[in-house]
Amino acid sequence: MLPMAQNDCFLSMSQDYLICTTIHKARQLGVFTGETFVRVTLDKAHRTTKPYARSENPYYNEYFVFEIRCTLTELLRLTVLYEVRKRNACKKTMSHGELLIDLQSVWNQPNRCFFKKWGRLEASIADVSNNTPGACKGYLQIDLAIVTQNSDPNTVLRPHEDMLELNRWQINQDYDNIERNMLQNADNSMQCNIRYNVTLYKAVLTKKSDYLIQFRFHPFKGKTNVCKATTQPEWNYSVCFSWTYPSLSQTFVVQILSHEHLQWKAIADYEIHFDEIAFKDKPALGPTYVHFYDISNPLQYLGRLLVEVDSECLPAGPARDLLTKPVAPLDEKRWWQEETFLVEFLPLQGDFLHGNFSNCKVTMKLAENSSNYVECFLKSYPGKHNNTGTSLKYFRQEAPYKAVYLKITMPDNRYKFDSDYYMQEILDLIESELATFKLFQIKYTNQFVFQSLFFGTFFQLTLQVHYNGLETLGLQHKL
Repeated sequence: MLPMAQNDCFLSMSQDYLICTTIHKARQLGVFTGETFVRVTLDKAHRTTKPYARSENPYYNEYFVFEIRCTLTELLRLTVLYEVRKRNACKKTMSHGELLIDLQSVWNQPNRCFFKKWGRLEASIADVSNNTPGACKGYLQIDLAIVTQNSDPNTVLRPHEDMLELNRWQINQDYDNIERNMLQNADNSMQCNIRYNVTLYKAVLTKKSDYLIQFRFHPFKGKTNVCKATTQPEWNYSVCFSWTYPSLSQTFVVQILSHEHLQWKAIADYEIHFDEIAFKDKPALGPTYVHFYDISNPLQYLGRLLVEVDSECLPAGPARDLLTKPVAPLDEKRWWQEETFLVEFLPLQGDFLHGNFSNCKVTMKLAENSSNYVECFLKSYPGKHNNTGTSLKYFRQEAPYKAVYLKITMPDNRYKFDSDYYMQEILDLIESELATFKLFQIKYTNQFVFQSLFFGTFFQLTLQVHYNGLETLGLQHKL
C-alpha cells in the first residue's frame, strides 16, 4: 500500500511538530543608533535574539525551535510573528517593524519550508503613532520550516530540488539579492492595499441552544453578540479590516460557539482562504451558505451560515484596525429563488445487519430536516453467527413498497446547472466544427472562397444554436 500524503494522514489527530526558524540578518532598517533585536512569537511562546548595536544592516544568525503538539488543522491556523525591536538608552523598547507568516503558507511549499527568504517589514499594527501604515520598515532574511515525524532530514531548510537543478551551474547562489529571494514570488508592483468586508448574516442549526460567532484573522479577532435559545440565530454583523493582497496571511477563521454545560464550546469551524476566492485580484464570496460539521465527528451535520465577503483596493495604506458594525438583513429573494423539493428514499433490502433485535426503523436526515420512518422486520441467516454470538440479519421489503420521504426548501439552482451544461454543449460543438474546418482546409487547400463560405456557415450555426438555447432553456442572458 502506498503511504498517505502528509496533509491527509491523521488529519484530526494530535501530533508533535517542530517549527524551526533561523534569523540571518536585516537590511535597510533605517536605525543608526541604539540596539536592535528580533523577537519571534508562535502562539504563546517567544524567542529573542541577541541585540546588535548601531547598524542599519545587523547580523543575527540565530536558530530557534518551537515544539508544539496539536492537530494539523490547528497548526495551519497559527501565525509566526517576527518583530524587529529597537532599544535606546532611557527609552522604552519599541517595535520598529514586523513580519507575519501563517503556517499554511509554509506548509504549501515544496519542502514545507522557506529557505533564506527575505520578508518585508511593516509598521506594527499596535503602533497608533505611525502616520504611514503599510510603509516598508526594512527587510529580514529568515529560514522557516515545519518538521514532522515523516519529514526527511536531508530536505529540511534547503532549496527545493528543482531550484538546485536550475542553479547547478551557478557556483554561488546570490541569497543577498532581496528582489530575487522575496518570500512572495509576486512582483511588488502587484501587491496592493485592500480592505476586506466580511458579513455574517444568520445561521440555520440543528440544535436549539445559545450561539455566538468567534472570528479571527491573524492579528484581528472578535465575537458577535449572543443569540439565545434558538435554532436560527441572526447576527447581521459586519467585520471590516485592511490588509495587503497578495499576502502571506490569507486565512479567515469562523467558529460557532454553543453554550453547553455552563461554558462556551466551539462546535464547528470554517476557514475562508482569500487567495482561493480571488477573481481578478479581488477576493469575493457570496452571499452564500457555508456548511458546518462537528469537529469531533466530521460526518455529523450541524448547520449552515449565510456569509458574504467583498473587498476593495485602496490607493494608500490605511490604518490596520478592526471595525465592526450592524448591517441590515439580507434579502435572499434578490439572489436566488427557493423551491420546495420532495426527496424520496426507498429501502428495498438490507444485508449483514449486526444485532439481536427483530426489527429496525429506517429514516433519512437532510440538513436540519428529518423524514418519516419505515419499519423493517429482520430475519436471521441460517447458521451464520459471529464470534460474539450476535447473529447476522437481513430484511427484504415486499410490495407494496413503503418509502421514506421528506420535503425541503432549497434554492433552485437548476438555471445555473442548465447554463453550465449548455455552455459545455456549445464548446463541444465549436471544437467539432473547427476540427471539420481543418480537414476542409487540407482537402481544399487553395479554395479560399469555399473556406470562407464554410466558416461563415459554421459561425451562423453557432449563433443559431445559442439563440435556440436561450429560448428553450429560458436563460435570461443578453448577447
